[in-house]
Amino acid sequence: MSTSIVDIVGEILDRAPKARVVVVGYPQIIPATGTCPESPLGAGDYLFGRGVIEQFVEAQRDAAKEAGAEYADVWSATEGHDICGEEPWIAGVKPVRDATAYHPYAEEQQAVADLLEEAVSGPGA
Repeated sequence: MSTSIVDIVGEILDRAPKARVVVVGYPQIIPATGTCPESPLGAGDYLFGRGVIEQFVEAQRDAAKEAGAEYADVWSATEGHDICGEEPWIAGVKPVRDATAYHPYAEEQQAVADLLEEAVSGPGA
């Protein structure tokens, strides 16, 4: 998977060599431990699902580095705010605030915006 990401980022940089490309990582959706009614996963599927997402995040991070792009670490920024968290930033099966099921709430999107603002206003801006 990371080869595809490297290829895509490389193509962007080839077409826009002066661009600053930031690969935006994926949030923590599934908790590291435990289950909750906000997720339809079976108890045995939580670790598997989280592992799949972690592999995707690692592929994004590694590909960004390999391609010469920057990386916004959304995974770390959303720690403790998964679907089952006390203050979730990702909606569950029935969102409790304005959001679509399994999509981010405004808090997660603000965290992503903050990461991007930090990236583009830092060195190289």
